[in-house]
Amino acid sequence: MAANKLPRLTCAKQLLRRFSKAKQDFIWFTDEKVLTVSAPKNTQNDRVYVPVNTPKRRIVSERLLRERLTFSTSVMVSVVVLKLGCMELFFVQPGVKVKGDYYREILLKEKLLPCIKEISGDNFIFQQDSPPAQCTQGA
Repeated sequence: MAANKLPRLTCAKQLLRRFSKAKQDFIWFTDEKVLTVSAPKNTQNDRVYVPVNTPKRRIVSERLLRERLTFSTSVMVSVVVLKLGCMELFFVQPGVKVKGDYYREILLKEKLLPCIKEISGDNFIFQQDSPPAQCTQGA
């Protein structure tokens, strides 16, 4: 990540030089993030204090820790921000892979752009962060 800092800073400065201060207020940036809702179960960390050599099946279930899924449960969110602040988070439907079509048709056309236009009108600059879904043809 540190290796990307200098190129991003250089690009950001070039972008700012291209536009007047008034237009800089309406440069929108987008980003997506996968957030972990619950981590996978790790039985090494489960502790129940009982007499030595007590089989687990003999322990009252209320005393056992709540088990979690083997795989992490996660949610993906998308947001756009600008100098003046940010807008609401948009949650990607569970299980959906964010590929070019989903990004353009759902996130961009149905969610992000209508909110941007509500705040900025038609006078805005939209700067993407260039993940593969945003770089596919047909955008």
